[in-house]
Amino acid sequence: MVKYLVQTPGTYLLSVPGIGVVYASDFTAEVEDVHRFAHAKQIISLAGTAPRKHQSGEVDKTNLSTSHKGKNHLPRSRRPDMALALNSHCPEYHSYYSKKHFQYKDAPGKARTATANKFIKLAFAIMKNETLYYPRTGNPLMTEKQYYQGIWDKMKPKLTPYLCDDIPQDNYLTRIRHELEEKYGIKT
Repeated sequence: MVKYLVQTPGTYLLSVPGIGVVYASDFTAEVEDVHRFAHAKQIISLAGTAPRKHQSGEVDKTNLSTSHKGKNHLPRSRRPDMALALNSHCPEYHSYYSKKHFQYKDAPGKARTATANKFIKLAFAIMKNETLYYPRTGNPLMTEKQYYQGIWDKMKPKLTPYLCDDIPQDNYLTRIRHELEEKYGIKT
């Protein structure tokens, strides 16, 4: 699966704190070509984590349980672990998860599902645009170059044990390295 990961835009997912090789590989393998989707909600529906709606006449109920339609393997199986990893390692997702956990006090699974769906939206944008994750609330004491140097220093060791001779030289890890070298002068 890692061989497939470095040959796809899913490699960019490793720049998200809390997302490791296993989560990125699983997500990339299940979504396959992200360009076949027009928007992230299609992937959420594919995952079966879209919230159900009930509309009838004037009645419009929302915040029901998930639809459970779609592929059984996509994040629904890893959703709780992925949401908790994001909650633990990514400040942006920690505040979102905390807000949702407070909102759904008696249903913590909904908070994890909402966090996983937020990640699916982010993953869609990252893979579609082939960009590294950059938090909305960055550290004002850190330059963009320092941030991306730190991201590269975390991404490379995640993949190094899995790289082997049969992976093409023109893979996404190589593209990311060249982009960081050219754009920011980062030594890789």
